[in-house]
Amino acid sequence: MYTAHVGRRALARYNARHDTAHTPRTFFDEVFFSLFFDDPRYLMWVNNAPFDQISKQKKAGDPSERRDALKKLHAGAEALTEPLGHLVLGGKAADLDASTSGQVTDLVLPATADEAYASWIGTACGIGVAGGLSLLIDHDAVLDTLLDGWHAYREWLKQTPDFQPSQMDSWNGWWLIHRFSDAFDEDDPTAGFLPSTKKGTGPYRLRLDTPPWSRVLFALAFGTGGARQTAYVYSLGNTNKTFGFLQIDLPEVYGLPALYRHLFAGQDALTTEAIATLWQTEFGFERACQQGVLGTRSLEPKHLRKYMPTRRDAGSLPSAPRKESDHVTFRIYQTWIIAMLSNNEELLAFAEESAHALHEAARPSGSKTTNQRQVDEVLKAGSRKPFVDALTAVVERDGTHAEALNRLVRALMTMPATDVPLFLSLLRFKYAYLNTK
Repeated sequence: MYTAHVGRRALARYNARHDTAHTPRTFFDEVFFSLFFDDPRYLMWVNNAPFDQISKQKKAGDPSERRDALKKLHAGAEALTEPLGHLVLGGKAADLDASTSGQVTDLVLPATADEAYASWIGTACGIGVAGGLSLLIDHDAVLDTLLDGWHAYREWLKQTPDFQPSQMDSWNGWWLIHRFSDAFDEDDPTAGFLPSTKKGTGPYRLRLDTPPWSRVLFALAFGTGGARQTAYVYSLGNTNKTFGFLQIDLPEVYGLPALYRHLFAGQDALTTEAIATLWQTEFGFERACQQGVLGTRSLEPKHLRKYMPTRRDAGSLPSAPRKESDHVTFRIYQTWIIAMLSNNEELLAFAEESAHALHEAARPSGSKTTNQRQVDEVLKAGSRKPFVDALTAVVERDGTHAEALNRLVRALMTMPATDVPLFLSLLRFKYAYLNTK
């Protein structure tokens, strides 16, 4: 089980940092149990495990019942011959007919007590994202941060009795975002920690919302220095599912806020972290995972698609941005497009030059309607031929900017076909921006 592998790695990090020599069993007894389960408000929920059973029986408030649950867990772990899901987290179902969350297999898989304890430790390192999925990442800085966050979570619950417990994965996601931010204070770790919350269930007034997956990816990029990582993507609950192992191209993720600041340094002063916070994605996490790699393409900005031409639809022309938030959104759109165009700033210069030429060509010189209509036909074109045809009509009417527009045509005709919709979208945004002046 990969949960057990990550658990052993997390334990190794803990021992190295605290100069201890814990085995999975001693760590579970001396650290993990007291932190996670020796309190009626658990940090983590494990379906069908002994702690879950006493909670359903309304006995979790009794310390002796919690100790008995621990003994039952030990007894079950010591008797293991196969990785049963209520003891080895992420393991198999006991049989085909039982109502269980575990997955079914006919493979003969060995299991040990140490693997069971390690799987609990590893599962507590799951990083939850919106959409109900979690990630496991084997990286020293990430594991160190998550281990520190466990203690912060217990203190948080102590100080907020009306806050819903057992949300370890969601906590881990928010904690990574907080820990890898510029505002993190080593001397006061929870200062400024403001995770998103929503209405709780049952007796609890509030509960953690799951963090947006894009913010978690940006946090991982900041915290790991942009090194590529492999993540195991899964969900453990009433039913289990797994997406398997996916590569996260963190250098691409890391580069997006930096590219934004480079492109628009003279237009706003957003920090790298602020850009990551404002970045909203078109896809949910499950859909993004289907692309096979999480990187620039999966971080397509929300609502950009309606402005992009496709084979079937020319897309909508963006209106001129009015509020500062509109300007920021347009800059995010342009940043992503340039990143998808291999950071080709020459194409950005072409788009800016061409947008200026088209803006001038649309100015009234007799028939305002004709001038604007011709330029609109250029901007509405969704592919090379209608674009060039519409542009030809503009040049035939007014050749003032023929040289600049001719350079535009040469660039358009020589770029890969897959880049044409991106470039045409970039041109539309540059033109819309000029309409604000």
